[in-house]
Amino acid sequence: MVHTIPILVVAVGAILTVVLAFATWEARDNNEERLLRQRTREAAAVLTAALPGIETPLASAAEVVEESAGADQQAFERLLAPLAEAGQPYVSASLWRVDDTDLQPVTVIGTEPKLASQSPEVIRAFLRRSVATEGLAVIGLLDGDSPRLGYAVTSTRASSEFVAYAEAGLPPDRTSVVPADSAFSGLHNSV
Repeated sequence: MVHTIPILVVAVGAILTVVLAFATWEARDNNEERLLRQRTREAAAVLTAALPGIETPLASAAEVVEESAGADQQAFERLLAPLAEAGQPYVSASLWRVDDTDLQPVTVIGTEPKLASQSPEVIRAFLRRSVATEGLAVIGLLDGDSPRLGYAVTSTRASSEFVAYAEAGLPPDRTSVVPADSAFSGLHNSV
């Protein structure tokens, strides 16, 4: 009987250790899942807040050009020049015709759009998708040493003739530097 008590104490200790280790592992796993969901919600909130800043100037430019049936391209330039000539938030802004006859921009502000260097099939498909999309259409132009994201908006009219388009430049390595005091400082991301 003397030897059974120490064996019993060791067995109970081992069982408690296993139970506590499992409970700790489960708590850690649940905490990681909760933190990941929280970070995802934070990133979604930032993106949702940023969309109007991208979409609104393009939508306004599309409406102005559409209202004048393309005659007032100077209004398009006045609206988007401050956003494209300084390189922020756009490196290029351009106006495109919806019809597939000429796959070149009608007018360009800033640098030449990278979309213009794409194949006719890519340009045609993106313009069609832009017309079919309510709101902002996005295209990734990530090849080469100057990766960009392209944004397009058409007017709210039933038969739009023009697409307002802008491109934002991305860092060459397609990663962004997140400030240490940011809510996303521990989040590693790339495009």
